[in-house]
Amino acid sequence: MKPANTLTEYPTVSMPLMVLFNVLIVSWWLEVGIRMSFFAAIRWEFLLAATASVCALVRRTSQPRALPGAKATGNSDVMRWMVLFVVVQIINLPLAVDFDVAWNAVLNRVIKYAILGWLVSEYVVSPLTLRLYLFSSLAAFLKVGQEGFLGKITGGMVWENQGIMRLHGPPGTMFSHPNSLSGKVVSAIPFLWYLYPTLRTRWARWLVLLQVIFSINIIVFAASRTGYLTFIVGVMFIIMLSNGNKSRLLLYACIAALVAVVAIPQEYQERFMSSFTGKEAEGHSSDARKGLFFDSVNVFLNHPLGIGAECFAVVQARAGRNPQPTHNLYTQVLAETGIQGLICFIGLVAVVLRKALRVRQRFTGLLGRLEAHRSRAPPTQLASLNEEIRASRMMLGTATALVVFLLMRLTLGVFGHDLFEIYWWFAAGLVMALHNLLGTAEQRCRELTGDDPLPVGGSRRGVQRLSRQYT
Repeated sequence: MKPANTLTEYPTVSMPLMVLFNVLIVSWWLEVGIRMSFFAAIRWEFLLAATASVCALVRRTSQPRALPGAKATGNSDVMRWMVLFVVVQIINLPLAVDFDVAWNAVLNRVIKYAILGWLVSEYVVSPLTLRLYLFSSLAAFLKVGQEGFLGKITGGMVWENQGIMRLHGPPGTMFSHPNSLSGKVVSAIPFLWYLYPTLRTRWARWLVLLQVIFSINIIVFAASRTGYLTFIVGVMFIIMLSNGNKSRLLLYACIAALVAVVAIPQEYQERFMSSFTGKEAEGHSSDARKGLFFDSVNVFLNHPLGIGAECFAVVQARAGRNPQPTHNLYTQVLAETGIQGLICFIGLVAVVLRKALRVRQRFTGLLGRLEAHRSRAPPTQLASLNEEIRASRMMLGTATALVVFLLMRLTLGVFGHDLFEIYWWFAAGLVMALHNLLGTAEQRCRELTGDDPLPVGGSRRGVQRLSRQYT
């Protein structure tokens, strides 16, 4: 058993690089280049990303990535599918019906997003850097939430669409459409849920609670049926992954549903019910989505190798049909990227989800070992043990939130065309970062407890006990 001050250290990132990376995260989510002409003129986000990428490459060549003697499988599985997906999209370019549209999508929404995902795995290397990354993401979403809250109160960000007043985000940004605003905000819910119990400072908890209020405002008043259904599915997944307190969480969910029936204005309740009845206050959105679904299937049958990234609307316009995106992730994959794209997408998501589940299981076992050892540890070791437990809880909460996040995005994909969004790449980068953190965390646990190397996951009883306590 090692003294606390001789534990294996997590890799470090210099303070300037930490600031650089987190400024990039905030700048990207808020799209400061769109909001402020000065930053657009100097290509602020590109400069940040390019500098962060060069520094990451230099840092990678100058520091060892693996622990001496560590039996880690590494992240080659995720990286292999990330690279394959990017390569396949590039190879598909000659098949595109509109090369310029496809090239713009591949460059700006595949290659650049893949780089951002990789940067997450390079800069999130310790519990401290993970906290900073999560805080930066929360800060960006707080800003979006504040804009939505103010926009609803003043009416400055509300428009009439399909017979109902709908909240939207800042014009020209990725949050501008009500569906996009709701879809992105609802995706943050699992992180708020699982990380809240790990926060020790009161101000951090108040920020999370404030973001919950902002999120509810956006989910309700953006009036996105996709957002409504995805939120419900997310709640169901949270309940399913909570072994010991399912009944209590289900009771809370039922109470929340009753409150919603009483508190939410009637027109938004009717908007939600139209998801099942197909009866809308105005317009024929449901019929349009059905038409797009069958159109995209027919496009795939006629072009099994794909028509090019984001080129479905082009094909629709040329054929005199509804020139909208597919509004379905899975038919988008088939129509725009073909069989080869579907294989790459399934491979990437499957390996990320599998690794997230395994990381979650191993963090649960690790945390159980630390908790058990704390009851018999000498007083001199308690401070370091408590700090290690706190960090492990945060990493376990992040891993569980990532699992729910992926399942929610896959569910939302039934109603939205999200293939060329950032979600998959950030998930890939975060799961690689958590896997790297896990190797050092397990080594430190062995040094603190003096136990033999940890088994993967720990006992079923331990997993259930920790799930009840921390999720």
